[in-house]
Amino acid sequence: MHTSGIRQPKRPKHRLLVSLPSHPREFIQQTSLPPDRSSVARATSRVWSGHDKLVSPTPKKTAPVAQWLAPQMSLGSSGSRVLSQLLVTLENRGRPWAGAALLACAVGCSASSGIDTAKLGERQCVQAQAFVSRDVSKAESRDVSKHDSRDAASTTRATIAEPRRAAAAIRQLRRLQAEVWHGVQTQMVAPETGLVYDRIRLHADHSVAERSFQTSPTNIGLQLAALVEAEERGLMPKAIAREQIHKALRSIDALEKDPNGFLYNWFDARDGRTRGSPASGVDAQGDVVRVPEARVVSSVDNGNFFVALEGVRDAYAEDPEITVLIDKLLSPMRANFERAFYDPEFGAIRIAYFHHDGQKIEIPYHYSRLGSEARAAIAVLEAEGALPPGTFSRIVTRVDFTEVALQNGQKTPPIVKAWDGGVFQFLLAEVLLGERSFSTTMRRSSDGLLAVMRDRAQDGVPAAYSASDVPGNRYRGAAGICDLSEADKVTEGVVTPHAVFLMAAVDPVAAGQSLQALKAKAPEIWAPGIGPRDGIILGSGGNPNQSSDTVLALDQLMSLLAGGGFDRHVRARIRSLSGASSIEALYERAGIGPSLHTPPESAADTSRF
Repeated sequence: MHTSGIRQPKRPKHRLLVSLPSHPREFIQQTSLPPDRSSVARATSRVWSGHDKLVSPTPKKTAPVAQWLAPQMSLGSSGSRVLSQLLVTLENRGRPWAGAALLACAVGCSASSGIDTAKLGERQCVQAQAFVSRDVSKAESRDVSKHDSRDAASTTRATIAEPRRAAAAIRQLRRLQAEVWHGVQTQMVAPETGLVYDRIRLHADHSVAERSFQTSPTNIGLQLAALVEAEERGLMPKAIAREQIHKALRSIDALEKDPNGFLYNWFDARDGRTRGSPASGVDAQGDVVRVPEARVVSSVDNGNFFVALEGVRDAYAEDPEITVLIDKLLSPMRANFERAFYDPEFGAIRIAYFHHDGQKIEIPYHYSRLGSEARAAIAVLEAEGALPPGTFSRIVTRVDFTEVALQNGQKTPPIVKAWDGGVFQFLLAEVLLGERSFSTTMRRSSDGLLAVMRDRAQDGVPAAYSASDVPGNRYRGAAGICDLSEADKVTEGVVTPHAVFLMAAVDPVAAGQSLQALKAKAPEIWAPGIGPRDGIILGSGGNPNQSSDTVLALDQLMSLLAGGGFDRHVRARIRSLSGASSIEALYERAGIGPSLHTPPESAADTSRF
């Protein structure tokens, strides 16, 4: 009962953080914020410093969050990790403005905290910058004359609405990624081994028609990376993620390996038996050998597996059961990669080899270009000493750049060309390494790629062309953006949802908005509870949309990893190895690091990868 004559203090309309929780999930449960500055300011008056220490700054009303909160926050390495987890979880739980304030704080104190603010700002909570800009816009609006007050008010409303739209787009992206992950977990994992299937085929009503039980080293490598990402985003408990990773590693350890310790390219995910596929190569005498059921050993598939497991090892560096299994798998690969795949005459790695009648049959093509899905593997392997020094620099000297004219009359920045112009060849390395955080050249290239994709959009659906299954259950490999391709015959027009998701590695807001447009234009491509089919030809002029029957694990896993933070584990693992060069230093030596870079002239080289 209230006492008469005594004014009771107002109770806050929204519940705020009043004590330091012991776990990020408790933090989320205690925080419920509307998207307005005052609530964010109050909520961030108490933040985790990384040392179980509470701080209570008193902000000035007109100061940007980053300015008034930065001096109050001291983050160590553990605090940085916790902050990353909180940002992602806040986004997934629909409270991005709390994450915006935390990120603004991190940006302000990054010099002392060592946080990878470029990665956080672009990928996990881009609306923080807009949040700070919103405060600045309010201050600027006070200086506008009375005659311009209406224009000033209109500008302020637009400034406020934009970050809200951006936050909504990111929430949509995260929701769809969560659904994709649910589909992988429930429909595409073998219960016997815990390893992911390569693909499933769907009926028109989205029910599963059949499963292809084969899988590859790239599939299972990205599956393990996705388990780390899913746990860090709060999509699954850490104990369950750890249990699944351990089960998969035990199954991989039991697989048959080639004499050099590499995984064969195809095996049955249910029992681990290796599977053959048609292959042609050149023997030691230079004769062409064609084998209908060869057990192929692929350099890029084993390389992707290697990179992914190095990232998992960093994430579980304090778990000896995990690290011992990973070291057992990767040690022979690291020791034998150069001898097995490197061509000293050409200065690049070969695509693959296989064994036939006691001979090693080389497949005579190379991964010789920067615009290749093998870029990340080549960089990591050289950094760890598994490839000769200069291997990565040589693929840079063979690079071909192009500037593309847009419909508005402007030109893009120089974009790295790929063999088929496929989006995943450009952006898989961004997902695994986070190139934009340390390479000016690759940052400009990916910005240009997105500009081209959006410039050629249909009803808001970008030109997300990449290799995929097409309607009729046929595979189309030479598929991409013609202007970005080195090949003569490349097919455009098949939109691949995984390429739309991969946009999140560059611009998560654009990715979320593009996914909304794709679902509106072609709702039939999305299987509820599973995720998108592999590719679709968008109808025009009264023609219906035509979508693929298949769902590929590789594409679903890339879709989940896009715009995440797994790449930081890969870079951290390389830095932790004694004597290993950092990825950043490798790109710098190749001339495409932080400094401004003029693209080299293309070398005369006709090899194809």
